[in-house]
Amino acid sequence: MVLKQRFEREAKAISALNHPHICTLYDVGSQDGTDYLVMEFLEGETLAERLRQGALPLKETLKVGMEVSQALEIAHRAGITHRDLKPGNIMLTKSGAKLMDFGLAKPTAAALAAGAANAPLLSAARTTSGPDNIEATHWWCNEEKGSTRMDE
Repeated sequence: MVLKQRFEREAKAISALNHPHICTLYDVGSQDGTDYLVMEFLEGETLAERLRQGALPLKETLKVGMEVSQALEIAHRAGITHRDLKPGNIMLTKSGAKLMDFGLAKPTAAALAAGAANAPLLSAARTTSGPDNIEATHWWCNEEKGSTRMDE
């Protein structure tokens, strides 16, 4: 039951993020024992898919970077840190870049200080944290070298 309450609390916190460059979460609920999320339908491709075709032109790179930065600013102002920013979590649509998947998101220290009882606990996916306190989804880590550093 604690996991379900955490899931709902996380989803509600993320649904409060309203910005053109953040994938909208419309609803969270449960029916017949199945939990669900209702999210914005996005047409396009992830940045990871696009990068497989080659590097983006400079103008497009700057545009995507600005849009993702704006989305992150809104999340940070709401006290949420994404913590899983990668090309696979950025959708490129006709209207611009959309930041998705706040599954590893975490409340900032300021958000916790402002109201720990109401602060979301926003880490649902399995993560690895190394000596430098870097957290990532498991596939992202350099496990062949026995390290959690992402810069090796």
